[in-house]
Amino acid sequence: MGAGKTVLKILKIIFLLVLMLVFVAGFQIFVFGLSARIVLLDPNTYLNALEKNHVYESMPAIITSLYPMQGQSGAGEIPFDIGGALGEVLTPELLKEQIKQVVGNAFSYINGQTNELNLKISLGKDFGKNLIKKLIEKSVKDLPPCDMNNIGGVLEEGTPTCIPPGMTASQISDMLLSQQGVMGSIPSEIDLDQTMGGGAKTALNSVRETVQLASIIVMIIGIILLTILGIVALITKVICKSTKAMVKWIGAYFALAGLIGLLLGIGLGIALNSIILGGLNAPGEIGAVMSGVATEIIGSVMGNAMILSAVSLILGAILLILGIFKIKDNAGSPAVGQADKKTEEKKQAS
Repeated sequence: MGAGKTVLKILKIIFLLVLMLVFVAGFQIFVFGLSARIVLLDPNTYLNALEKNHVYESMPAIITSLYPMQGQSGAGEIPFDIGGALGEVLTPELLKEQIKQVVGNAFSYINGQTNELNLKISLGKDFGKNLIKKLIEKSVKDLPPCDMNNIGGVLEEGTPTCIPPGMTASQISDMLLSQQGVMGSIPSEIDLDQTMGGGAKTALNSVRETVQLASIIVMIIGIILLTILGIVALITKVICKSTKAMVKWIGAYFALAGLIGLLLGIGLGIALNSIILGGLNAPGEIGAVMSGVATEIIGSVMGNAMILSAVSLILGAILLILGIFKIKDNAGSPAVGQADKKTEEKKQAS
């Protein structure tokens, strides 16, 4: 009879240990999945990362690196500083406002809060005029003064080779703008979906479906974790009638899961940063901005997961302390029942 009880006790412990392994693994998926969903689906995550890495202020330098000095054929090679002109027209304030609207709408669509997707960036009705004006000004400001013999025809071909006496780069720019109808070819807004050939909406639809599926999976895992805790309570409290064992086992589950979550958060943070930063090998200002934004987002995800893991570890430690030092089994426990039986036998013998 004693051997049978020993075997049952061993089987119970093995079963509880197996459940612990399942709980710890499921806990990591749940915590990191939940953290990723909270962080990655919040538009403020990206807006704050852009803000902290001074992306809006860095845009002129980024644009200049993307659009270096380019030449135009005509009466002499006139370098057009496209990057510099764009950097002055697309101010940080304008970029911040438009990016905030596009990002906010995109994530409202992904999260299912709206079915209308607007990926249009408004550049302002005077964007084309301001861009060409800046472009011309930057192109002619360093030209030499005109010789008195060719002042009359210097602006006739639309490509000045010198600056007439008494005229400024701004005045030449205004004159050329009034002569040439170039405004119609420059849009006042950019539709990102059209720019990508309809690919932006298709990609966001795929992300939306994936998010919905991931949310269901995280919810199911949460239910499984609660079910496991219920089984542990059933075995230790109801079957074995031991509150002390129940508290200790559940405490061990939470403590181990939290500890592994903390270690995993540190390791994943370092590994993902190394992988992503190694892959973002863009040169100059672009590489620095992309690396900074990626690091900020990864840090937010890992930070949230580690906070949840720390809470689990602390909760588990408290339960373990209570189970070991504070909680005593009630009178219905087997140990207490056996003691009462022995006391009764002694009374009868006497």
